[in-house]
This record gives sequence, structure tokens and C-alpha cells, in this order.
Amino acid sequence: MVVALVTGRADAGVIAAPPMGYEDVAPMPVIVTEAGGRVTDLSRVSVLEGDMSVLVTNGRLREGFWSW
Repeated sequence: MVVALVTGRADAGVIAAPPMGYEDVAPMPVIVTEAGGRVTDLSRVSVLEGDMSVLVTNGRLREGFWSW
């Protein structure tokens, strides 16, 4: 999912269940942020502090997702 996002083949991705482990999500903020995107959990909390669900978006969709 992250590879597709940062290479431009996807605009967003969601991982809702089963929850991922900390070691699975720890690299995501660095990789996605460097590519211009944003990653949080589904309730818009830092993915490293939340419930380990994942919402990842590219820079173009970022404002649309975070304005609701």
C-alpha cells in the first residue's frame, strides 16, 4: 500500500482490521511524509499512538480527508 502511494499508483489506502503491530506501522510516517503524504489512524490520531488502524493519503488528497 505505501509503495503504491509514494510511487503515484494510488491516492489513498486504509487498513482497518486486523490491527497492525507497532513494528509494522513505525516506518510509515517517515516514508509517507517524505513523499508528501500523510498517515494517521482512522480517528486522525498519530498512527504510532492510535489503535493501529491506518489511513494514508497523498499530498493532493490530504486536505480533503482531514477537513471532515
